[in-house]
Amino acid sequence: MDILDSKQLAKAPLDNKVQVLGGQWAPRSLYDQVSRDIAGRIAQLVPGKLYRLQDIYGDQPWRALGNAWVKRKAGRCFAHMVSMRRFPLTFVQYKRSATKRYLLNSG
Repeated sequence: MDILDSKQLAKAPLDNKVQVLGGQWAPRSLYDQVSRDIAGRIAQLVPGKLYRLQDIYGDQPWRALGNAWVKRKAGRCFAHMVSMRRFPLTFVQYKRSATKRYLLNSG
């Protein structure tokens, strides 16, 4: 992974950021990295199974993202991509958890 540390990502100029859900901003480099990482894993997902972003990434690549700030931003990036229908996934409310769950669309 070529993810920068959270301080470098946070200081990225506004023209190098993407507005994601909730009016927040995420560094374009992180947004693009998440997109590439997930695109390579979509084919491995099983329809009917609920996934967290961490589940889709896998343990090792998830840890490689770094600290909690980067992981939260990655989550916001991915949620934005799903809401924009960039990936064939749907949000699913899971109990009262704040962590989003995703379900692979069938067909």
